[in-house]
Amino acid sequence: MTAPSRSTYLTSRTGAHLADLAAQVRQVELLIGAHFKHLDMTEADFLTGMQKLDYLHQSLMDISELVRQFGEPDQHARNLSDTVRLESTRRLIEDAGHAAAQHHDAGALDLF
Repeated sequence: MTAPSRSTYLTSRTGAHLADLAAQVRQVELLIGAHFKHLDMTEADFLTGMQKLDYLHQSLMDISELVRQFGEPDQHARNLSDTVRLESTRRLIEDAGHAAAQHHDAGALDLF
């Protein structure tokens, strides 16, 4: 058995950090959701902001999962695209990051 390489260790730590950032974003989403009844739902800026926050959360989760898998190259039982949530992340994988991948998915707003 060989010791994990430095890059594998860094990849693992980076993936864990991204997962922690995603969890923090999710906590903010839940906090805002708890006070949701006090906010004006008709305000377009509020809804747009919440969609951006949700997109950030899901993107961080996707990237965290990709980084985790990069640290385990022999564990690729599934296609990378099948392990992520957002279409924009899939395009990053499949199109090798071409300009088409820069589109942000609005998606459903998940507050609770």
